[in-house]
Amino acid sequence: MSRFTGFEKCPKCAEQGRDRSGDNLGGYSDGSGHCFSCGFHRWPKFQLNFLTKERQDDSEKAVLPSDFTREVPAEGWKWLIQYGLPYSYWKPFTGFTPKENRLILTFGEPIRFSIGRALTMGDRKWKFYGDGHRYVETLGRELSKEVVLVEDLISAHKISHIASALCLFGTNIHDEAIKELKALKRPVTLWLDDDQYTLLPKKINRLQSLLDYPVRYIRTDKDPKAYSLSEIKEILMKGQLK
Repeated sequence: MSRFTGFEKCPKCAEQGRDRSGDNLGGYSDGSGHCFSCGFHRWPKFQLNFLTKERQDDSEKAVLPSDFTREVPAEGWKWLIQYGLPYSYWKPFTGFTPKENRLILTFGEPIRFSIGRALTMGDRKWKFYGDGHRYVETLGRELSKEVVLVEDLISAHKISHIASALCLFGTNIHDEAIKELKALKRPVTLWLDDDQYTLLPKKINRLQSLLDYPVRYIRTDKDPKAYSLSEIKEILMKGQLK
């Protein structure tokens, strides 16, 4: 039987800016713990291997929230449509989770995973349902002779009206994205958020070493999704190489 070893900071509470005193989680000698504030539970060390595999299996199946619905509140549509693509475009792959108050965007056909955008202030902005880095799809695959890499899905959808676009769902160019780029055999354009440009030389050097095609980058003050389609077309044509 395990014994109580003391109080420590709860990681779940800390994510929400709580447990500043660092004593919400009660710890036990077998490695387990329980938060008396949010209910978070840490399992004993001897159970971790089994539980981790079980949770991974569950997460791979859970490509949508359990309460997923196509009934999206006006607040969700207002947030999405502000980026310039109409309701009719987004409708086939947009939904909502009432329990989490998140706008859901599905990815792949059939759905391979989805991402949720929080509509409640203070919540983590984006959340994955399923594994977002096991499946890659180039939007507008046949549109252009280059592939534009972007960080977020909305930017990828907008660019796919003008050129082929691949969403990284973040800033790392992961292995599945590399495989897709090798298969496409096209020049690559990196159009990442402005705060990523100090890291660009490393990313470009890596891509150039793995691909036999040119790699360029575009730098703009705003995210790609913040520009109109005509502006995106002009930016891609000019390249704004620096």
